[in-house]
Amino acid sequence: MNFTPLPLIRVFLAADDEDDYKLVRALLAKSATTDYSLEWEANFEAALSRVHGFAHDIYLIVCRSGENNGLELIGEMIANGCREPIIGVTDQPGLESNVRAMNAGASDCLYKAQLQTPVLERAILRAIEGKRDESALAGIREEWECTLDAMCDLIMIIDRQFRIRRINKGMAERLGMRPDVLLGKVCHEVVHGLDSPPAYCPHVRVLKLGMEQFGEIYEKRLGGHLSVSASPCYDGQARLAGSILVVRDINILKTMEEKFRSVIERLEGRLAALAGELRTKAADIKEMDTAMKVLLRRRELDRKDVEESVAANITEALIPFLVRLKNTGLTKSQMACLDSIECRLKEIASPFLKEISQNGFGLTRTEVQIVSLLRVGKTSKEVAQILNVSINTVKFHRMNIRYKLGLSGRKSSLKVRLGENCKSMVLPYLFSILFLSFQDIASIVSAF
Repeated sequence: MNFTPLPLIRVFLAADDEDDYKLVRALLAKSATTDYSLEWEANFEAALSRVHGFAHDIYLIVCRSGENNGLELIGEMIANGCREPIIGVTDQPGLESNVRAMNAGASDCLYKAQLQTPVLERAILRAIEGKRDESALAGIREEWECTLDAMCDLIMIIDRQFRIRRINKGMAERLGMRPDVLLGKVCHEVVHGLDSPPAYCPHVRVLKLGMEQFGEIYEKRLGGHLSVSASPCYDGQARLAGSILVVRDINILKTMEEKFRSVIERLEGRLAALAGELRTKAADIKEMDTAMKVLLRRRELDRKDVEESVAANITEALIPFLVRLKNTGLTKSQMACLDSIECRLKEIASPFLKEISQNGFGLTRTEVQIVSLLRVGKTSKEVAQILNVSINTVKFHRMNIRYKLGLSGRKSSLKVRLGENCKSMVLPYLFSILFLSFQDIASIVSAF
């Protein structure tokens, strides 16, 4: 025992015999290691009033048979809250006397006939040190209980027989009983109202596996949804003695999960509806695309029909009249004009205008007319006569045409160039310019 000696130990003696006082005083005076101060009271009633403040380090009570035998004084002192150690001194040898004194609340009991300085001093120091340890343990226990009671979690310590060994205030309040009433009761009986542990009991799994277990349960007696963890606890020989159960209320978390799940379900429903709408719209677009393709195809067929109809009319209706007109004795200039008209009509009836209507370089209407005449082999002089303009005007337009066709500064022949593939030469809108109406033909003929 590691004992830190006190500078002075205050001793109170309650003994109705002065000889007992003298004996104890003489024994304490012989101590070579500790100083003692001794107070003595012969009357037990007076002694009880004197120790009311409990200002001493230890109390020696002489116990004799009779009305005021000292045992009653020990009981009164304990009942009044005495925390200091009490040693009973009896004049009766045997275990029975010691047991009576210890049951009354004494820390130790000495036989007066065997008292010696080492025996008395050892008993005093041991009692004081034991009381210190007991107070320290009580403080630790009280601190532990206060800590556990302050926690929001519900805590129990359960042994291998499923009996509650420790329980905090929160768990006891959930069960509607005081903690001291619940100690020793069977866990599954008070918590679940069952004769045996439920299948999901984490304590059972701890006893079986010897390792920490987790789980979620629903228990109406404890307030609903709970998160439970069970950790193994061991005794002094490192044997599995039970488990520590920590229970946490998760009702708020479950409520939030339900709300979140509800939101997710609504969102999934909305997304499914939107997906259905998108599929419907996609189908509609697909149908529209199909219809558009049919319309475009029909338009292309109609355009081909129109082109074929125009070509047929020119070939079958107009060209024969021009041939007959040539045989009526026309002048040379009139014949050249008719040749030009015939050439233009044949070009309209051929794929030439379709090709030149797709590409171009910004030619004017006059330039297009000159290009058309040059392409069929007309000279500048002949072009000037047909268009009724000066030859210098034709040359000016030919320079512009060469520039627009990218032939400036080159030796390439304009006629050769005009004879090449027309797709790379003329603007898309030239079709409307080159397409001469019958009124245009009439005006050209009338010019001659």
